[in-house]
Amino acid sequence: TYVPPNPNQVGYVNTNVYIEAATPNNGADTITFPASLSGLQGGELIIVTLQWKGNPPKFTPDLTSAAGPYKWQIGSSAVPLVIADIQVFTAMNPVGAKEFTLQVKLNSVSPWSISLSAYNTVDASAPTYSPQTVQVSAMTKVQTPVIGLSPGDALYAVGIATDANGTFPGSAGNPPGNNLTPGTGFTADNTGVTNPLVEHLITSNTGSSQSLPAVVVNPTNPTANVFVLGMGIQSTPVSS
Repeated sequence: TYVPPNPNQVGYVNTNVYIEAATPNNGADTITFPASLSGLQGGELIIVTLQWKGNPPKFTPDLTSAAGPYKWQIGSSAVPLVIADIQVFTAMNPVGAKEFTLQVKLNSVSPWSISLSAYNTVDASAPTYSPQTVQVSAMTKVQTPVIGLSPGDALYAVGIATDANGTFPGSAGNPPGNNLTPGTGFTADNTGVTNPLVEHLITSNTGSSQSLPAVVVNPTNPTANVFVLGMGIQSTPVSS
């Protein structure tokens, strides 16, 4: 159900998450994958987070890079094993469009994921800011450095977990899949898929500025590797 935007406060609209197998021929083949997000009214900010391992992706329509690419690695005595590349992109949904459709062309030697989230009442000239990341293993609570949020802004976050050897989404844990849960104050955005976990926190538009970390909880696999990215979303400026 569409919720009208609250003036000068970021509004959350919808999220869709896809998890896909490695591309054929051990990740050598390139595929074009369709992704979409519905339940929109037009004019929303779309945030796209891609996790893969291969050549840089190409999008139709073109997207703007918001954060990354990041190399998610396992540290060891040998050369670090790269689990995945992770990058965040943004786009503005055309006015009046009820659905945002996207094609990503890529190859990936490992299973990969893409998430699309929509927010309204966003400053289109400077929609996102201050991306922060953290990657750790064997920790139940994982959090990024703090992000300074102005009143009415939102904190977008995504958490991704692998088995200790880097397998995504992995089979350890009970239930299997390295399921993640949102941190205190955050709302989980994707239903039925908890790895990747997409979440958000919206600050009051009548309060004061806050400095908060993106927080993800890893309750099922104590040896999992977890990557968390947090990023501020700027609300529509207050009219003078």
